[in-house]
Amino acid sequence: MAIPYSKSYAQRAILCSIFSKRKTRLHMSFENTSSDVKSALRLLVALRVPFEIQDEYIDVDSTKLDESILEHGFEFNCGESGTLIRMLATILCEYDGKFILDGDGSLLHRKMDSIEPYFKLRNVDFSTDAGLAPIEVCGKDRKNISRLEIDGSETSQYISGAIMGACFANQLRKISIKNCPSFEYVKTTVKVLQDFGYDVSIDKSVVTVGQSKPQASDLSVQIELDWSSLAAYLCMQCALRKDYIAIGKADLSSTQCDKRIIDLLHNWYSLVATSHGLELRKISDLEPFEFDCTASPDLFPVLCALAATIDSGYSRIRGLSRLVNKESDRGMVMAQELKKYGAFVYIEDDDIYVRGNAIQDAVYDSHNDHRIAMALLIIRKYYGLDIPECDKCLDKSYPDFIKDTCDL
Repeated sequence: MAIPYSKSYAQRAILCSIFSKRKTRLHMSFENTSSDVKSALRLLVALRVPFEIQDEYIDVDSTKLDESILEHGFEFNCGESGTLIRMLATILCEYDGKFILDGDGSLLHRKMDSIEPYFKLRNVDFSTDAGLAPIEVCGKDRKNISRLEIDGSETSQYISGAIMGACFANQLRKISIKNCPSFEYVKTTVKVLQDFGYDVSIDKSVVTVGQSKPQASDLSVQIELDWSSLAAYLCMQCALRKDYIAIGKADLSSTQCDKRIIDLLHNWYSLVATSHGLELRKISDLEPFEFDCTASPDLFPVLCALAATIDSGYSRIRGLSRLVNKESDRGMVMAQELKKYGAFVYIEDDDIYVRGNAIQDAVYDSHNDHRIAMALLIIRKYYGLDIPECDKCLDKSYPDFIKDTCDL
């Protein structure tokens, strides 16, 4: 088993390594690397920043960043990464060039116009293709506003980009954030920026960016393991009723919101720290549960799958409203797929209720969504149904999920 490194953390660290104008070593294995991280690495090529990939680290030398590219602009394909395209858009509004950001696959169907108010506030030219990618940004006539209030009700990704952009442009700025269910991702952004030496702090819902620049000395940054991928692996083991689960060197102090999976598993497992990492040891049988995924929407599909393996009552999972603008409408898709397999499912307001049943076989359909794929694979594994040899959409976050769980 090789849990991927956090794509959220890695993408932010790669952006920092590009714009910090220093030599950086990012400690992460390229093995099992998600396609979203690979998309971020392609930005190094677009900006002509030298880098070298080794087995356990990636060296980046942004002292050789070609500033003329930022002055004139460029076109860049962000793959299927909504995080990358939104963060990059608000970072690039701090520069004079004209930038066109496009994508592939499911990203072309994801809403982008919700970030437009920020660009209007900054007097930055911004356009979309009827609310979708490609998006065009030009910050030539931007206003450098020292105090901003940003709404994060739909996404925090462009807020993270706004914070990073202020740091990279060395702009003193206070950013007040309201209505942000995914605020933990903002905390991750601040944590990564602090790792790079930027003068940035967070107090409740206000992020303050100072004007002191980080030192130009070489830097070494450890990329965290991905708690979203780890959660899928843990839910698979939990669904199979394993008495003992080893989860390696996962960081319990992480700001990643999907670390909350541990809060749920504490109902059935005790957490033990050993010299080899963290271990879960079963203390009780699985029972129906309640869990609010509003702040951690990536957990929603795998928790639905876990609930479908518990037939003693309905589990209640909250957060449907946070799932619409993803690779698929994950709440509706999970309800549809669970019913295909024979589970009892109903929706009420922002909640889905799931109860396991004598599952029937059904045609595997991940809807080209990596989170849905992992959820369905959990169900099929638990009920002894055939497992596909591969599913390309898993490359987005956890390419080896099928391989890593085949012998469980």
